[in-house]
Amino acid sequence: MEKFDPNSAYRFMETIVKEIGNRESATDSELKAAERIKNWFEEFGLSNVKFDEFTVKTSRILKEEAMLSDGNRISCKAVGNSLSTPPEGVEGEVALLESVSWEELRKIKGKIAAVNLRLNKEKFEKIVKAEPLALIFPSRTPLAPTTYRSVMAEWTEKENIPIVSISHDDLLSVIKGRKRLRIITEVERFTAKSRNVIGEVRGKWKMKRFWLEHTMTR
Repeated sequence: MEKFDPNSAYRFMETIVKEIGNRESATDSELKAAERIKNWFEEFGLSNVKFDEFTVKTSRILKEEAMLSDGNRISCKAVGNSLSTPPEGVEGEVALLESVSWEELRKIKGKIAAVNLRLNKEKFEKIVKAEPLALIFPSRTPLAPTTYRSVMAEWTEKENIPIVSISHDDLLSVIKGRKRLRIITEVERFTAKSRNVIGEVRGKWKMKRFWLEHTMTR
């Protein structure tokens, strides 16, 4: 790359996504990405390039399984920062949830709720208080693969629940067939160090440095 501009920055970050993949806080992949960004800053001649470490609450996935009542398995990913299931897992009917209205929430009690809406902390807490067995975050479009996802750690400070991500197509198959699903997850939560990458441009005003810090962070 010959110059530092939005297009070259986008292409660089696109390369990191393709070559490194998910970069959860405090993981080896996050450190690898940060080191590559640091090297890129230095290639452009930025001054005082360094890591700015900070403490985060994060998690690692130890177990993730989803299976139908007939024993057939479904590809899934446990969602970061979610709650672990009991060792035997949780099993129930899958119900689609498309809003947090009282009428919708009362339908998911004692069931596994497939969440088909954009969440924030308030909505997440409302859903968990409705007492579903677990949540499913489906992929957003047909044919899209199952990918790792996470909920923000601060969302789970008061309310938490087991959550898995499965493909859009697998979810449709389960719901149309009215099949029961068993989910088993083990999620280890811990506090660790994460990092931003900071670089300065000599002679530029302070907001330029702020932009460099935050647009190039994971």
